[in-house]
Amino acid sequence: FDSVAQQAALKNKVRIHNSAGKFVSEIRWPYKGLIGMGWTSTEHLVVVIAEGKENVFLYDMYGECVSSFGIRDCPLVADVSIWSTGLVVRAAGTEPEYFALQNFSRPRFARLQPPPVPFKPSAMVPIPPDQSPSRSLQVLLASPGGSIYVISQGEPQEIVGTTRDERRFSEPILRMALSPSGVFLATVNAIGTLRVVMADFSTTILEFITRHTKPPLDLAWCGDESVLLYWEKILVMVGPLGEYVAFKYGDTSPRSLRLQTEIDGCRVVTDKKCEIIRRIPKATIDCFLHKGRHPAHLALSASIAYHNADIKADKFIRELKAPPKNEEGKAKSGKRNAMSESAVNTYGAARLKDAVLTCLEAALHTWSPSAQKVLLQAASYAKLFYDDTTGSLPAGGDMGSVPLRDDYVERCKWVRTLHAVRSKTVGYPLTFSQFEHLGLEVLVDRLVQRREHLLALKICDLTNLPQSKQNVLIHWACAKIANGIGETNTRALGEEIIRKLKICPGISFGKIASTAFKSGLKELATMVLEKEPRSADQVKLLLSMEQEERALLKAIESRDSDLINFVLLHLLQTRLPGGDAGKNPAGEEEKELQAGFFDILRRYPIVRSHLVAYYEGFTIDGINSSGRMALRALKRVFYELKMEQEAAKVKVVESYIRPEWKGRIDMLEIAEGLFKADPYAAIATKAQVRLLQIQRKCEMDYKKGFIDRSLNTTLEKLIRLGHTDRANRIRREFAVPDKRWWHIQVRGLSQEQDWGGLYSLATSRRSPPIGFVPFIESCVEMEAVTEAAKYISKLSTSNEKMEWFCSLSLYGEAAEVAHTDRNVEALRYISQRAKSKPSVKARIDEMLRELAR
Repeated sequence: FDSVAQQAALKNKVRIHNSAGKFVSEIRWPYKGLIGMGWTSTEHLVVVIAEGKENVFLYDMYGECVSSFGIRDCPLVADVSIWSTGLVVRAAGTEPEYFALQNFSRPRFARLQPPPVPFKPSAMVPIPPDQSPSRSLQVLLASPGGSIYVISQGEPQEIVGTTRDERRFSEPILRMALSPSGVFLATVNAIGTLRVVMADFSTTILEFITRHTKPPLDLAWCGDESVLLYWEKILVMVGPLGEYVAFKYGDTSPRSLRLQTEIDGCRVVTDKKCEIIRRIPKATIDCFLHKGRHPAHLALSASIAYHNADIKADKFIRELKAPPKNEEGKAKSGKRNAMSESAVNTYGAARLKDAVLTCLEAALHTWSPSAQKVLLQAASYAKLFYDDTTGSLPAGGDMGSVPLRDDYVERCKWVRTLHAVRSKTVGYPLTFSQFEHLGLEVLVDRLVQRREHLLALKICDLTNLPQSKQNVLIHWACAKIANGIGETNTRALGEEIIRKLKICPGISFGKIASTAFKSGLKELATMVLEKEPRSADQVKLLLSMEQEERALLKAIESRDSDLINFVLLHLLQTRLPGGDAGKNPAGEEEKELQAGFFDILRRYPIVRSHLVAYYEGFTIDGINSSGRMALRALKRVFYELKMEQEAAKVKVVESYIRPEWKGRIDMLEIAEGLFKADPYAAIATKAQVRLLQIQRKCEMDYKKGFIDRSLNTTLEKLIRLGHTDRANRIRREFAVPDKRWWHIQVRGLSQEQDWGGLYSLATSRRSPPIGFVPFIESCVEMEAVTEAAKYISKLSTSNEKMEWFCSLSLYGEAAEVAHTDRNVEALRYISQRAKSKPSVKARIDEMLRELAR
């Protein structure tokens, strides 16, 4: 954070450099009261200021503000602690409050429960949820009394010492640091004692007396293995057993050195250089410093001898493949201890594979290109003596080993990748452990954020990452467009982008076109969007660019009904809001939009069909507002398009949701006039109007409800009320068929239980046109069995009579019919059915004996 004098005024700036010291960007800083800065896991710079409506800012690496937000209920920030995904702030005041944000992508602050006794903490360390024992955010506060408070959204907890020994935090704690894994906590108290405890305060791991009366300027972990303490011009590393080593930084300004904990070490950043302190990897020790004859050391020695034309190369390889030795240092021999030839080969192959993989891992951990070359040569040389297809030494022929060869090739690609990103031009000093933790996809994303598109693209090609390659090209194109704002030759820019992106078939152009449109380059956006292979993305972007008709054409070409409906709904919302023609008079501009919408419906019948299907899906009644809206919209569409037949159908539907009969009749008369091309529909509508008029007259005469009934139920109700003559006149007016009229009379008289009238109707003709079965069914429905028996006896066939009598449990009458017909089989069947009636059964059995004589 630099202060630069310009024109006699002090102007603050935030300058961003990479690890190689190369200037990246600059942010002009108009705010006052800087509280803290830090980096997120997505490499966004977080800046927190003391006060303001917005006091948390996120910037990308090139100084562009990604987002900003304020902390509600926190007018003044006194302290902040930032980690990779969130932050914790302490509000200023005599009784400080604490607020936590756990995800920068969703800026929602939560209030933490403060300690019961207010105090200004000398150190504040957050424990992220993924490292906390409770799986929720916890914050450690060091109090002046020497205890530590653990606060969260629940009740605060006071820690005065470890629970498994008698040691207590007797002195105030001035510095605290959490290990990368979240397992250990390092503290430094007022008398200069470094104490390392478990993060849950169950055990004290280490106590180290520094003999410094002043607190360290910085405290950080070096991986999980050691702790770094920095005083002016001296950096002390304390190991897990209390051993230490000191590093002098005499050429550095006292307060310009910063420590940044990494998962496998610690970065030391000064005003002159950036270094990393880490533990020497085991693979490197095995290759270079191993006093015993480790396979990797033997392979390295053999490779060096081979390239120096030294005969010792053969000796080292033989030693590498040799069987294990006994205590006297001699190879096992004899019948009992002798190893078989296959066992010797297997043992030697395992040592060779171990040597190859160890050399490869050491090459990945090593930063020196010359050392990497030597280690890769050693791995390549040892690989020649290993046959992975059989798991033993090659006996001749093909000497390739497919799985190990793949490992070798893959790790060589990783070495090239790490070497490229560690260069000074890129300035990304990544260790192999960090590379493994991030993964290739994240590394490519980080390079893209640094605008190292060419290097990211080469890594994608080298390591076969097709999806990441697409992301790189899309980001490059968007950056190219952003940098090309103001250029007049947008077509050349578009052709260049399309030509470069041809190397990745199937890539999406949607985001690129969106960027061009937002940048004001509409011609370029349209040009690029033509190459978009996904119709859905193409259509959505065209709609956002207000090219609605073009979007509709693309949706129709895709033959995707959902996509057509999506465009149609957008058109309805933008050009036909509300769907009501006369509710809100439209201005000239709105009328023009609506005219364009109806013109689209005229030219594209498939769109019109989808629109009708969409509106017909609503529930249309007098209560549902959405149904009424759909009906109004349909009516408007059909009127505008002069579709009289469909408009008439809408009028018919609309008439039936009218509560008053007069309005219904008016609607039906309008529909009758619109049914020009359908005479049958016109006649039916006219008949319905006449029926409504008759029903209204009947309601007025009899004070009963008739409207909304069908013709049949209207006639039936008149019969039940005893107005058969009026019903007969109405049925002649509507030409009701004779059989239907008889059915209506039977149903009406039986419902009214007018059995005399029903019998008179049945006997009014020698043979009713509908037969006697409807009379029987009506009587049975009303549980009038005696009345039903009258009509059963009038049936024409004996079988029908017997079936009906038996179904009504009239077994005696059924038996009389069978006896008259001298049907012995029927009598036996009826006798079986009549077991529940002994007297009737006895009579039937007598009939059977009589017929048997």
